[in-house]
Amino acid sequence: ALFFHDNYVETVLGIAARHDVPAHLLHVEVTESMAWLDEEAFIRTLDALRRAGIGLSLDDFGKGYSSMAMLHSFGFDTIKLDRAFLAPGQDKQRSVWIIISSLVDMARRLGIEILCEGVETEDQLQKLLASHCKYGQGYLFSPPMNLETFDAYVDAHDLERK
Repeated sequence: ALFFHDNYVETVLGIAARHDVPAHLLHVEVTESMAWLDEEAFIRTLDALRRAGIGLSLDDFGKGYSSMAMLHSFGFDTIKLDRAFLAPGQDKQRSVWIIISSLVDMARRLGIEILCEGVETEDQLQKLLASHCKYGQGYLFSPPMNLETFDAYVDAHDLERK
């Protein structure tokens, strides 16, 4: 996998420099399954990314065999809860919100941010906010967009570019 290539971090930093993007604005998302391919290389790569100032996210948490050990072992800045938590019908179950609230509280105590994927309704957003989840991703906010559309969006909304 490209992620484990010895020059991965240098490649990422080179691309960022070519496009004038500071490393601290980058965030690399990895899935838990990547760690089990070659755990030593995975740890080396994450450490090098962290030293370069690049943020680290554990993507799709809660899908498959998510391990609590990953939360403290690999130093992630963000955990992205898999969209399955908010799948149609699931978001109506009380147990889902207990799990999300508990994960948010645990992550906060560990100094890790939580982002919930798959936010599609205002009701889901309100329940996430009530669960103290500050970050969400999904069609409620915006569909995926290409660079040209993103640039127009940033310009139209007077967002700051740092």
